[in-house]
Amino acid sequence: MPLIDNKTLEQGFQLGDWEVLPLRGVVQRGDESIRLEPGVMAVLLALARRDGDLVTRDELVDEVWNGRPTADGPIDRRIAALRKTFGDQAEPREYIETLTKRGYRLLKPVTLPPPETTPDPADPAPPPLPANRNGLRWFAGIAAAVLVAVTLWPSNKPENEAIAVLPFVNYTQNPDDNYLVLGFKQELVQTLLAIDDLVVRNVQTPSEGASGQAIADELAVDFVLTGSIERLGDRLKVRFAVESGKDGTTIVAGDVAGPVDELFDLQESLAQLVQHQLYPDLPQELLARIRPASADAYNEFMLGFYAFDRRGQPGNIEEAIERFSRTIELDPDYGPAYLQLATAYALMPDYRGADLEASNTLALETINEGIDRDPGVSDAAGAVEGFVFQKQKDWLRSEAAYERAVNSRAVDVNAFNWYSRMLASVGRLGASLDMAQRGLELDPGSAVLNSRVAMAYTWLGLDENAAVFFERANELGASGA
Repeated sequence: MPLIDNKTLEQGFQLGDWEVLPLRGVVQRGDESIRLEPGVMAVLLALARRDGDLVTRDELVDEVWNGRPTADGPIDRRIAALRKTFGDQAEPREYIETLTKRGYRLLKPVTLPPPETTPDPADPAPPPLPANRNGLRWFAGIAAAVLVAVTLWPSNKPENEAIAVLPFVNYTQNPDDNYLVLGFKQELVQTLLAIDDLVVRNVQTPSEGASGQAIADELAVDFVLTGSIERLGDRLKVRFAVESGKDGTTIVAGDVAGPVDELFDLQESLAQLVQHQLYPDLPQELLARIRPASADAYNEFMLGFYAFDRRGQPGNIEEAIERFSRTIELDPDYGPAYLQLATAYALMPDYRGADLEASNTLALETINEGIDRDPGVSDAAGAVEGFVFQKQKDWLRSEAAYERAVNSRAVDVNAFNWYSRMLASVGRLGASLDMAQRGLELDPGSAVLNSRVAMAYTWLGLDENAAVFFERANELGASGA
């Protein structure tokens, strides 16, 4: 029997009593919804592709672990997680059968939805932006972007579960502390992503005085989180407020304070408070992110992140590489530092004209060492692997790696941009647009992703749509032709 195509399965399928939604990372049955870890979903898709036929352990390693040598334990744990999800833990099995010394197969048939009709390329463009250039102009553009994303990529999230996290304000206006402000906000976003069914929109551009209610309306979110950070010597004070998108009222506000070297504690305290106030009945705890071994290591990491975020400026990507390398020297087990360092290596040919083959080798070696040190970054590492394989024109391995990355809980929006570019390179223009819009939904203020959506519309011949997003990208500070 021929394998079912990945893209077909990603649109969702039925397995027994369960509906599987790979792009959302969940399986659901009636009112019951269970989120699967990306690696567990990848194993389920490998089984579903064969629709009842055998999948060997070697095939699982090739498809799920990208051929990386893998012991039996990780495979067994993911199979066990699937069986627990489906209530298939006792004999006789109803969903997953073990074929001794051979592998596994599904016992329930995979039922695919009927094919969708192709959208009319003559669909109207988004409405034009208002002529006046006030602070809400770019937010109006974002609303159209989110609307398109929702139209082409339907959401299965419950209502009242989307929050926009705006850029934090450097209260003391000391430019030396900008890296702390950026680092705190980015880590807070990643912590909030651990709340099941909470859509987090990581807004990168300041609101320029717009009200919380106006921002919520334009971004299609239910809550808006704002904050500021004040440094008093070696202590930080973080003020925050969460506003309702319905009426602009403040749901919760307050502050947390503590030493700079206890930044993770401050981040988690804030995230726990937000969770408790918004979802008091939520039973699960936030997932603990890996902690660096020392304040010095994390300080180097945040300085590197700040330089990398501004990598277009002279000397910044080199400084980022130096800072991330120093982080690893101070804490060899801190996985995020390997991710960022590998990304910087992979981008050196684009930014500095470095040798492509040597840079690719450095990036992959760094990623592999990072995964060995911290297996928790394996799925997110797919962004770098996919980028390198894309440069090597190894399209199948690139797609498999990107799939891990965009379905990772700690997703980097760069993965959506790079994946969109790869899909366009092989002529899959509709999929390229969809991937760019998925990234834009997570980071609607990204000039790069707005530009990527504009290019995708251009390639599809939808020039009016493209013009709207090009204008939006320009207003957000996009550079280049």
